[in-house]
Amino acid sequence: MGSRACYVIIEYGAKRYFYHHWGAQTIPQDVFWGPRSALSYIETLSQADGLIASSYCEGAVAIDCDRKRLLLFGGEDILFCNSLRRVYLALLRIQWAEWQVAWAEDELGSIARAVGDDFTELENSEFVRPRVLARNDLEDSLQWDGAITSIRQAGQLRHYEIDFQADDLLWQGEQVIATLGTLPAGNIRRKGAGADYTSFLYIDADSAQVCYGIELFTHYRLHTELKSIWTGWHVDQHRQGMYKHAQLCGLNWQDYLCPRDEQIGLLSEILLREYEREPADILQALRDHGAKVEVADPAFFQDHSPQITLASKSSLLAATLQRWLAEDNHYENALRAGLC
Repeated sequence: MGSRACYVIIEYGAKRYFYHHWGAQTIPQDVFWGPRSALSYIETLSQADGLIASSYCEGAVAIDCDRKRLLLFGGEDILFCNSLRRVYLALLRIQWAEWQVAWAEDELGSIARAVGDDFTELENSEFVRPRVLARNDLEDSLQWDGAITSIRQAGQLRHYEIDFQADDLLWQGEQVIATLGTLPAGNIRRKGAGADYTSFLYIDADSAQVCYGIELFTHYRLHTELKSIWTGWHVDQHRQGMYKHAQLCGLNWQDYLCPRDEQIGLLSEILLREYEREPADILQALRDHGAKVEVADPAFFQDHSPQITLASKSSLLAATLQRWLAEDNHYENALRAGLC
């Protein structure tokens, strides 16, 4: 139980590790207010001997003061919504001026490599192969809309809102094109703020090209395994969500991505949200329902949060938004950052 987070501070060549049992969900908010605030907050947490195993870690922050680099992952809405995360990062880079700011795309693996730790002792090395999908599996999943798959074949473009991620579908090999072709195609929908698709798959059967993006965490071996299945095809991976997917399909991204002001509204609500961590109340509620719970680690009772007033947060956020909105082409630049 918890929302485990790891933190690493590098200063004068020395590494210090910290741990928060409940910190992962609020990492984007906790570090947003600048280096001084983030460092002061992290230094109030429990010191640790190193990073925890990747199977337990739900968020992490690496602050390299020597090189002025910030690397992070965590949160809730921001973690799973590509476009919202990109707006967040654009604002974060303003708050962390003169620092290199990046999202840890490989989660704890990116953090470990950034701080020079051996990830092999932390990773979940088991690669679980996706199961073979029957036509009925695909047909049943059409009632959900977690992922989008677009197939170009014989000059025609078909879209499927489907609940299987790109890796599940690509694992089936080229036959997935024919199987999906027997199912009714649909449309790409523009979703609201914080509600992006979690997977984007584009298959161009005419030119033997595959390009996919997955927002959920994937095993480090996945891309290599998929390329071995799609022999003779060019298989590429991207991190730009619907912005990139729309381009691949030859569509106008503005028609399929949430408007900027809706993103700002949700992001402002998230950053100014007041979280109340009461681990003792959670423990008591479980016991009241008859659960026999023992606490083995005192870190369970941590309830630290950055010591910054709501008024100060509101003022800082307003100033940051003003600077970002004054930039030319700011929304598209945020969405396309790192586009290959």
